[in-house]
Amino acid sequence: MTELPTEEEIAKLPGSSIAVFASRCAQRVTPLYRLPEDHPELASHIRAVRSAAFPVLQWQTYGDSRKASEAASIAAALHDSAHYVAASYAANAAHYASDTATTHDGIATAAYNAATAATTAADLEDSEAIMRRLVKRDFEKLRQLGHLMQTMTTDSIERMGTLWPDGEPDWFIEGKEWQNNVLKKAAAAEIGDSYVELEFSIPEGMSDDELAEFVRQTAVRADQLQRDMGGHGLIVDDLQIHADVLVTEGQPGG
Repeated sequence: MTELPTEEEIAKLPGSSIAVFASRCAQRVTPLYRLPEDHPELASHIRAVRSAAFPVLQWQTYGDSRKASEAASIAAALHDSAHYVAASYAANAAHYASDTATTHDGIATAAYNAATAATTAADLEDSEAIMRRLVKRDFEKLRQLGHLMQTMTTDSIERMGTLWPDGEPDWFIEGKEWQNNVLKKAAAAEIGDSYVELEFSIPEGMSDDELAEFVRQTAVRADQLQRDMGGHGLIVDDLQIHADVLVTEGQPGG
């Protein structure tokens, strides 16, 4: 059996690495969260669990941890189905991941334990062995990265690679698609289209090719994050580039 890192070993990692460790445990089981399709707060609870599971990306506050804990309690009350038992554990994993992002104190292992309990409750084949192997891999990778993970950025998170090195399991894909459909219907009914405006200062000396790649990567990452949180994906509506022009005093500007 794969030997897991101890709390003492995890505690030696940089705080941001511990947050990533717990977050990845929670992200692997968020698709297991579900309630009856006619539950009036289904969409909001899915959003809460997903949001809490991504604390290192969203810099979430205590509010997201609390909402995920509430989502877990709602699912736990529906104990007539293994689906809802698994959902409760999955929400608790997200709750612990969100707490780990702010405290780093011994909660990372709780996120792992809740995630493993979720897959066990869902009766997924070889779930414990698979989770143990992935958790061990995450820990070793974070230990190797060391100081590169001390400052939390999208780049540092991407160094960890995919959650599922051998490919996403069917239950993960199906659960994510089910949640996405719920959220899309809710979004269409609630607010329709939403808009966000992003503004960047471009460093001096950046070439046109570098600027184009920067914009492309930013758009791709923003689009993927929005989809991960249950959105439809982003559409670039308008792109404007403004440059300061040096005008000699007394001369009209061109």
